Amino acid sequence: MGQFSMEISRHAGSVLSGNQQDKLLMRIEIHLEEEVRSKRLPRGSFQVLREAILAGEVERSKIPAITGYEERAARNITSALVERGMLSSTSHRAPLRLNFPADVAERWFPNLYPANAGSSA
Repeated sequence: MGQFSMEISRHAGSVLSGNQQDKLLMRIEIHLEEEVRSKRLPRGSFQVLREAILAGEVERSKIPAITGYEERAARNITSALVERGMLSSTSHRAPLRLNFPADVAERWFPNLYPANAGSSA
């Protein structure tokens, strides 16, 4: 599955305006609510991704506090988000960073590519 990483928050002023960041968070929240209802992701997933967007990365040890869940449930959330390609890290102990899997790019970034992009006129 294709994906791309992007560090938003450390340079948020130069990458996304406050309004753009709010809209991105809203789109991600709506999408993840659908994924939770469909049982494709566990509850608490959005809170973790939100932290990754706002802080630039998430320390694994902080996920229980972010979600309000015990350590085991927090690890299940982390595993599900990594498996889906929404979070990544350089090692199993390193902080987690936001990833954008190709299958969610249009949902999270509508109109990123124009409808006729790549077609010859």
